[in-house]
Amino acid sequence: MKFIKKLTKWYHNHRLMKQQKVSRELLLDFLNGSDSTEEMKALRPFFENHCIEMIPYPWIDESHYLEVEISYDECKKLYYADWHGRKLYWRSGVRPYIIRKNIHALLLEQDARSPHKYVIDNGIDGAVLADIGAAEGCFALDVIDRVKHVYLFECEKGWINALRATFEPWREKVTIVNKFVGDHNDDMVVTLDAYFADKQLDYVKADIEGAEISMIKGGKCVFSNKVKEINVCTYHTPVDADDIQRILTSYGYSCHFTGGYLCIVQGEKPSEWLRRGVVLAKRNV
Repeated sequence: MKFIKKLTKWYHNHRLMKQQKVSRELLLDFLNGSDSTEEMKALRPFFENHCIEMIPYPWIDESHYLEVEISYDECKKLYYADWHGRKLYWRSGVRPYIIRKNIHALLLEQDARSPHKYVIDNGIDGAVLADIGAAEGCFALDVIDRVKHVYLFECEKGWINALRATFEPWREKVTIVNKFVGDHNDDMVVTLDAYFADKQLDYVKADIEGAEISMIKGGKCVFSNKVKEINVCTYHTPVDADDIQRILTSYGYSCHFTGGYLCIVQGEKPSEWLRRGVVLAKRNV
């Protein structure tokens, strides 16, 4: 098994390094130039010897997706994996091979060293949480014993049965909302201001594929008056980090980013490929 893991890692890296030749050269030229920061320049050894990865740090090679164990629940007709001692169910119609890769990617994203790691501190204790873009629900599952209630907002219907299965032991403190969260209200979209107009809300985590700013604008009232802490992803577009920080600051929050950078190769400018992963915003007292 060790040989197979080493071989698959070598093949993955070797094949993608060839495919990414032009992108890697552009990125290394940027990192060698005066426009990159010292924190960015520290990534040069990784890109000199490694294919471009979303999380560009050598520790990602410490584990392998083949190490992820997948089981099948005959009653629920769903595959699941162990997530820090709890069952994390996956949506139906996905092969175990792909589930292993996806779970492994989640474990890397939520590693303490990752720029994509959601920040969890004492502010989550006893809080009412809105997990926006819940997907498989790993963040809420990590904090389910610490929160008062959690609202799982997930727009993809394929995740709903898996979320019900994962959170069945805590169903009395979990509400699943099969809608997008944005800056207007209709049959498929809801704003935080509308949904939580008469409900408690203390803590927000959001990862919604570039719709984070719309979500924030649609929650101006709750962010200005209710929500104490926010974890929101800032890497989906090159300007998200600056724009999200600016808006949240105007709402009365202090912001700081997780350390390091994610690498998202979009567009022709390598200066836009290295992006901050998550911002933690806390309401100023």
